[in-house]
Amino acid sequence: MGKIIVIYNPKAHLNRRDPKKPGRLARLIGRYGEVEETRSEEEVEAHAKWCRDHDVDIVAICGGDGTYQSTLTKFMKVYGEKPLPAFALLRGGTMNNIGRTLGIDPSSEKSVQVLMKKYKNGRNFRFREPTILDVNGEYGFIFGTGVISTFLESYYKEKHRGPIGAASLFTKAVLSAIVGGGFARKLTEALPLEVTLDQRPLPLDRYTVLAVCTVKHLGFGF
Repeated sequence: MGKIIVIYNPKAHLNRRDPKKPGRLARLIGRYGEVEETRSEEEVEAHAKWCRDHDVDIVAICGGDGTYQSTLTKFMKVYGEKPLPAFALLRGGTMNNIGRTLGIDPSSEKSVQVLMKKYKNGRNFRFREPTILDVNGEYGFIFGTGVISTFLESYYKEKHRGPIGAASLFTKAVLSAIVGGGFARKLTEALPLEVTLDQRPLPLDRYTVLAVCTVKHLGFGF
């Protein structure tokens, strides 16, 4: 029996609000694995190499949608042609679109408890094989640019997140549009892009918004 490694992003929204969570997860996993807090992509890559070299069974990713994307990307690049470990997703981010789509319990501890019970008893796991997108070498479930990325960049700079932060930013965008302000112009600026979908180029060369996802939730689902 191999190991279970938790790649834990302490910067993810829900994780940042609960600094004692890594310790609780580590106690649940016990001698069967470790919880690794990662604060940079370099640290994620280092842990991916360790998992590859030690034939880790399961990698649990604790964070949000962005954490899943960056971690999966590093693991897929590090493993190359070698079979990947099984991945378990633990919710710890802001919007958790992927977690909601897959029906993952909001409590990371409950998810780990179920995982460990099956792992210790040698029970068969129920695996899912969701479609993963490859966008310029980045692997994930949700990608967006234009209005989406500009809005999110501004959102993550807000003092208050969640419904209050999103509503505040939306109000700012509406008021800016009414007076012809710079924020609205920045949001709706058309970007020059060359887009290829399944090896077929799309006809347009400028996009105000571009989004693609393989999950049914896409938005501020707090």
